Amino acid sequence: MIRSNLATVLKDKNMTTQEVHEKSGISRNTLRLMIKNESKGVQFETLNKLVEVLNCSVEDIVNYVPDSISFSFFNQDVNTYLKYKTESFDVIKQIQYEINDNHVFISNLIDGEYLIKQLTKIHKRMMDIFCYLLVSHLIEHEKLSRDVTTVIVIHEMLTHEIPSIPNISTVVNVTDGKPDESALSHFFEIVYLDGKDKEVQMEDGKVNITFEWSDQ
Repeated sequence: MIRSNLATVLKDKNMTTQEVHEKSGISRNTLRLMIKNESKGVQFETLNKLVEVLNCSVEDIVNYVPDSISFSFFNQDVNTYLKYKTESFDVIKQIQYEINDNHVFISNLIDGEYLIKQLTKIHKRMMDIFCYLLVSHLIEHEKLSRDVTTVIVIHEMLTHEIPSIPNISTVVNVTDGKPDESALSHFFEIVYLDGKDKEVQMEDGKVNITFEWSDQ
């Protein structure tokens, strides 16, 4: 995404919003939105005025920062939660599910279906990575037996409206009480190779994705 560094430039130049407004004619509201990175777009004329008044380059004022998303799971009391963070927001949503032997039925992600759509917009295999990480969390917290060799995660209720995910479930292979790392690495590689400037990594139970949006 394109991010504004106007707040930093003003601090470095020891200038106030009012001073820039008076010298450039740019509205205070436009400057405020740029400072808070809430602007939906910036006109070339506005950038030209800022460059002149602040005696700097366009690259000093705006620059490109890759989008990023990270997610992980944690327990609170008896409930399991998804922690989901992007460049612009940080949310926690409760996951509702049932376990029957080696089957995990995800019935709901309370008020969080759009988060799944965000993940699957990055790549359709992100749901598989999501399920692998969830199974890892459930085994670690002894909600699933470490003796299972296969766990089937049924996620139809979350993904049935997402055309890019034709399957209603993800099969998670488990070895020595942990989801198969080679399979997980394979999914990471698929996302990396199929996507546009995408990178997926996992560390300490958290998946981190850096990407550019594309129409997958």
